[in-house]
Amino acid sequence: MLLYICIGKILFFTKGIQIHERFDAADINGEVEYARVSKGSIFKIKGIEQEFLFYPYTGILNERNLFYHLAEEGDWIVKPPYADTLKLYKGDKIYLYTFRKMVQNGQ
Repeated sequence: MLLYICIGKILFFTKGIQIHERFDAADINGEVEYARVSKGSIFKIKGIEQEFLFYPYTGILNERNLFYHLAEEGDWIVKPPYADTLKLYKGDKIYLYTFRKMVQNGQ
């Protein structure tokens, strides 16, 4: 039984790393279709089939606004591949979100 639990945790962690790597490597520059919360912040860009999941920090850079409360359809998101900051353009304001990176290979 303990072996099944350990294997399940490894598979769950591995899946999380894969999802984060997809977000980290993505070149995102597009209009928000929607944003929501589910174990992190999830958003979809119009014209891109996949959703993106990330774990943004709330603080001074974004006026302490939770990403999934602030981002909505019609806003614009820019994040170059492997950048450490996502930019949310909302009207004439820009909100910056740094985010948690997944730990890999003992780093």
